[in-house]
Amino acid sequence: MGQLDCKEEVIVDLFAGIGYFTLPFLFKANAKMVYACEWNPHAIEALRRNLEVNGVADRCVVLEGDNRVTAPKGVADRVNLGLLPSSEGSWAIAVRALRGGMMHVHGNVKDTEEDSWTEQVSNSSKEISRSEGHNWDVSVEHVERVKWYAPHIRHLVVDIKCKQIES
Repeated sequence: MGQLDCKEEVIVDLFAGIGYFTLPFLFKANAKMVYACEWNPHAIEALRRNLEVNGVADRCVVLEGDNRVTAPKGVADRVNLGLLPSSEGSWAIAVRALRGGMMHVHGNVKDTEEDSWTEQVSNSSKEISRSEGHNWDVSVEHVERVKWYAPHIRHLVVDIKCKQIES
């Protein structure tokens, strides 16, 4: 994530933890702002400390509590869903947070089901965006095979691009 150019972007990290993705977005990718959602008080304490130590706390809003309640709506150019084994329960929250842009959807997937899972993520994202009233072209931009999580189980990230359709 740190290799992306996020200079003018607002990002929502739905599962911030101690900052595994939040910090690279801010420090390396130069995000304009990150909304970091987290509910574990110990992780929040570490996240705040990590933001301060790295000098990026002024560009991060830590949203404490359940992201179903705390996640902002319609602000993000990019949403990270870094929850394993599955972030599926938060796909609608991610779509609501976007104003159009990219969703990075993480999941643990059987090696024989990578294509079908990618298609499921894409189709579900399309359905959710329509149900939320968006007129978006939803497409798979990239699939990253991060690492083997267990035998025959791979950590995948599907990048879903949501672009406003000009009418």
